[in-house]
Amino acid sequence: MAKFVRIPKRGDIAANDLVTRKTMYIPLEQYKASDIAGTHEVLGVVAGIIGNEALIVHPDCGTTAKWTNRLWWYCTGYTLDGESHTITFSLRFASNSWASNITKTVTYSASSLSALISAINTAFADDADFTAQEWYADEYDGKLRLTCEGLHWSQLGYNSASGGLAIGGCMPEIVSNANMRRKHGGNRGEGAISSMARALIYYRGDNGASSAYLGGRTTEQTSIKQTY
Repeated sequence: MAKFVRIPKRGDIAANDLVTRKTMYIPLEQYKASDIAGTHEVLGVVAGIIGNEALIVHPDCGTTAKWTNRLWWYCTGYTLDGESHTITFSLRFASNSWASNITKTVTYSASSLSALISAINTAFADDADFTAQEWYADEYDGKLRLTCEGLHWSQLGYNSASGGLAIGGCMPEIVSNANMRRKHGGNRGEGAISSMARALIYYRGDNGASSAYLGGRTTEQTSIKQTY
């Protein structure tokens, strides 16, 4: 029988009760698929806690190193006065192989947030680039939110808007950390060492790896950056 906890921690399993539709959490060390077969559906793994909310990662995310299927932004700078305003979007799309931003304009006249959302969604539905990425606008916690399918890394940092609307940073609730140290003491992809002590252990002898980046050293390692 599965044991559930009220407050999950990172790594716990999130499962949906098939009757009540309530999300339950199972400690990772106690999880057995057979214990919930027929009664619960696995939603994913708890990746972190943000306030009183759990960030859940889909169980299939590892197939493409993709931990979220959708991206979102919150908007400011729009005017709900019934007058005509034009939004200029500068966004990345697959139609030019993500090579550079493509400019799109949306004109709206709205006196309420719901009317603005309707105008934006109407414009999105009439544009093949937007529909290909399943763009839509909605209201979340009293804020205007734009969301689309996450397909390419450039969407996170290059998308922007101006004129009748501005968008903030992508997924602002998620605190990112790029300093994910690898077993050789480095991080990211440029060979910089973030832990010299760990790097000395890893590179002290020949570990059999074929590439200069991952392999052992044949000469004394004196620099904090690997030589290619």
